[in-house]
Amino acid sequence: MGRPPDSTRTRALKLVAELQALIADWDRPPTPREPRIIHPIAPVAGEPRLLSIPEAQAVLGISRTTLFRLLSDGDLAGMKIGRRTVIPSREIDAYIAAAMTPEETP
Repeated sequence: MGRPPDSTRTRALKLVAELQALIADWDRPPTPREPRIIHPIAPVAGEPRLLSIPEAQAVLGISRTTLFRLLSDGDLAGMKIGRRTVIPSREIDAYIAAAMTPEETP
């Protein structure tokens, strides 16, 4: 029995090197994942911008439940496109402006 052909030996050496690299990385802590940005939030050239539920949540910094509560209470106006609920960006802007302005009491 002789030595295996060079191509087989080369592949075996590459596999051993890959396994050694995996073993070396085994105890390393995982790197944090970057948040996924779905779409830019700013309107494009004055066109109306419709935000999805996750985008509106991200802009307002609230949970999905709170967002749907605002929609059902009428604090935010959303619209349905097929089965999808979207919220115009002007509605979000108006909600933020109203929240920042103290209401006058009689």
